Amino acid sequence: MTPSGARKISVYVMPVIIFGLLYFSAAVSAVESLVVPYESYIYDFWGTPVPAPQAYLPVRMMTGLDMGADALSNPQDITVVGDHVYILDTGKHRIIELDENFQFVRAISQFQNGDVTDKFSSPEGFFVAPDGTIYVADTGKERVVILDNEGNLLNIITSPHVDYPDFFPPRFVFRPRKIGVDYVGRIYLIAQDLYEGIVVLNNDGEFTGFVGAPKVKRSALELFWSYLQSEEQRRRSQLYLPIEYASIDVDKEGFIYAVVAGPAEDEALKKLNPAGQDIITRSGFVPMRGDSATGFSSDENNDTRSRFVDVIGRQWGMVSVLDRQRGRIFTYDGHGNLLYVFGGIGDAIGLFTRPQAITTHGERILVLDADGRLTIFEPTGYARMIHDALMYYDRGDFERSTEVWQELTRINPNLDLAHSGIGRALFYDGHYYEAMESFRHGQNRSGYSMAYAKYRQYWVNDNFQWIAWSIIGLILIIYLSVRYHIWSRIKKAIGGRIVASWSESAATVTYMGVPIRDTRTFKASFLRLLDSLRYAWHVIFHPFDGFWDLKYEKRGTVGAANVLLILTVLVWVFYRQYTAFTFNTLRVQYLNIYSEATSILIPVLLWCACNWALTTLMEGKGTFKDIYIATAYALTPLILILIPVTLLSHVLIQDEGSFLALAQWIALIWMAGLLFVGTMVTHEYTSVKTILTSISTIAGIAVVLFIMMLFTSLVVQVIGFVYRLYLEVAFR
Repeated sequence: MTPSGARKISVYVMPVIIFGLLYFSAAVSAVESLVVPYESYIYDFWGTPVPAPQAYLPVRMMTGLDMGADALSNPQDITVVGDHVYILDTGKHRIIELDENFQFVRAISQFQNGDVTDKFSSPEGFFVAPDGTIYVADTGKERVVILDNEGNLLNIITSPHVDYPDFFPPRFVFRPRKIGVDYVGRIYLIAQDLYEGIVVLNNDGEFTGFVGAPKVKRSALELFWSYLQSEEQRRRSQLYLPIEYASIDVDKEGFIYAVVAGPAEDEALKKLNPAGQDIITRSGFVPMRGDSATGFSSDENNDTRSRFVDVIGRQWGMVSVLDRQRGRIFTYDGHGNLLYVFGGIGDAIGLFTRPQAITTHGERILVLDADGRLTIFEPTGYARMIHDALMYYDRGDFERSTEVWQELTRINPNLDLAHSGIGRALFYDGHYYEAMESFRHGQNRSGYSMAYAKYRQYWVNDNFQWIAWSIIGLILIIYLSVRYHIWSRIKKAIGGRIVASWSESAATVTYMGVPIRDTRTFKASFLRLLDSLRYAWHVIFHPFDGFWDLKYEKRGTVGAANVLLILTVLVWVFYRQYTAFTFNTLRVQYLNIYSEATSILIPVLLWCACNWALTTLMEGKGTFKDIYIATAYALTPLILILIPVTLLSHVLIQDEGSFLALAQWIALIWMAGLLFVGTMVTHEYTSVKTILTSISTIAGIAVVLFIMMLFTSLVVQVIGFVYRLYLEVAFR
């Protein structure tokens, strides 16, 4: 029998449980019904896109009718002042003001200009000051119109070309497209077909100059071709002009954020000070050019790279840019790190067809589509946490910033920026070793180097005494070795012990100064191999005598050459794998030893084969064996230098990396010089003939590689054809 109390409880509890289950299922259905029409991602250190939580979600899409006005026609600009939103409706030559609920307040389409009622003509840009003053780039009428908050005319600025013709190109037509104003009233203009930069006017509308002129970039091939051209050809060649700016935004501190029109390059986004200097920090993993992954075409007829159309400076040093090519919004922090990406091209809510302008309303982001739509995005908790972490860091509250970044690493393990944020906070709190670990997790090599410099400084201070005594002891050992020839005695003693233990006595070959009798035994061959390897030291310092002796005195052997080649491969793999984190940008966990080995073996073997084939036709005196031995011995500087370079990389910081680069260049130049001398001595060529032979050998290697690639492609196509034929027969 069930107790009566239990029956009463079940009577009251069951409805609650059923209601809870219904509510939970409804909530799950609601979440599943919310399908964001775009993917969220960021780029890792190697430029690979990786998934990320959604940072912004579209909450509303409005047309002009939804705002209480008539339909928008080709709107070109948007801004927010206080709680009011202003839209520049270019196609209908007007400015629309909306309230905090995005409802129509008024439209400004005309103003009183003296005794005449004046109107705008296809304005493409405007700016609304905090006091309500409206600056309009009236493109169609080639002027700038300044109105007060009530729409009364304050000033009209016409072309500065009239008063300052020497600063503008001939036949210049003043068509202002975008406009910004700083806190002291300076006016910044982007004018159509003007490549000198951003036009600057003072608060009275007088021309004062240009800022931020984009630099002309020409490739080395273009410069070389221009050098060879005649004056007439140069005049008829294409004109190299700087690209124009697409849009600007002036923040509260007077800095100018600007985006360059056209396909986004590494400097497509700029932050200019009033003097026109680009002061933006570009220390992020990927360039600030939108989509940076490989695979985007830069072909003139099918350029798929990002194209920035608008920019907005935000709080805590953030900046957001609008990509017209893919309809995406990219947001970066003050260090140039990509924070999040959202948006896309399409017809769904949250997607655009012709994205034109972007602005912020608090933490909300508003995107204006030229087809007459306004989309409102709200930040998710993920984006708010990123903003909070940046805010705490900006205020100097490193402890709270670290806490937020740590939480973000749990939400998004792909967010390397979070680890870097933790590292920066730990660094400024004086925890340098912990900062190094965080920077390592975040793939932040500059931050790691900065923390390591401090950690190294304190470590040296704590251990200075024994470091000093170690240096003194090393100097003393070197002095005694030189003074009393200790190293020579040790070499002779070791060589004598080795030879004596193998019962060799008569003098036919010497190893480390000790005679060897029977050269036909394995023991003697091994000792001869060691002697040939030791002779590589003589070759790299006395190349002419050394390479002569390798060939004619038989001081070099194929076995020694094989060992040197294998050592070169091993040292190269060691260098690639174990170079310190500060200087190693490889994914060492995915390093393929076989591909690294072939990157040494294939060039060496191709050099030997092509050089032998060419020199056979050019009266060369060296056989393939001679060429192979000389080439292998020429690799010795790589073996000797890359090992200490790898070890030294673990005690140097980025600012000292030039020493490593210098050592690597010395190794490469030394190796190339030895290869040159080895070719000249082996074939008994003059220096001029050696140069021609070397160039021809390199060209031959290129031809062989091309043929190999072509052959591989043909084989793949044949295999594919046979496989498709097999499928056709098998399924019929």
